Amino acid sequence: MMAIDLFDEYSENELRLQDIQHYGLNQLAWDYSRGARTERLYVDLDNADKIRIKDSYIYTMSNGDRDIATVSRKIEWFKQDDTVGLEKNLIKQYTVKSLGQLNRDIRIGRLTDLRENAKGLPGGQLIVDSLYSWYGDEMFEYEDIGSLAFEDALKAEADVSRLGLLNTSIPEFGGATIMQLLSFQLIGSYSWP
Repeated sequence: MMAIDLFDEYSENELRLQDIQHYGLNQLAWDYSRGARTERLYVDLDNADKIRIKDSYIYTMSNGDRDIATVSRKIEWFKQDDTVGLEKNLIKQYTVKSLGQLNRDIRIGRLTDLRENAKGLPGGQLIVDSLYSWYGDEMFEYEDIGSLAFEDALKAEADVSRLGLLNTSIPEFGGATIMQLLSFQLIGSYSWP
């Protein structure tokens, strides 16, 4: 199958106006960082290395990198020579309610990411069960209302057996400890301030 050249098939106005899901390209899964969508690539059906469109979300953060303050979206269409031929920038407007819902969804995504990745590790279910046994209420409050109780409990943890687990290095994640991975998801840094 011949790779489609979007710029031969469509005018720039058509590219800007048509839904990017309707070009007959292979739509890859969204990439996420800290529970938030970051990028989705659209590639040729017969060549997954040939990027045709990149759909990206860009965030500004607030509350010590804990919350999303603003969201913008950028769509880039690539030419056959792999250079960007067209770009469209969108500023997403949110009400207080919709921004609150977005941040709640992202907090849930952060803990879901940690939980599901941990389950894939040897002994991972024990890690998940332990965290929920020790901090379950705080974790649910974090997801639901953005409470800092989970973060505060981790920073103040003094129990030797709990710290033993929290300071366990995870080779599959570059040797980062469980505590570092939790810190990154909660505040965007591998160490607490």
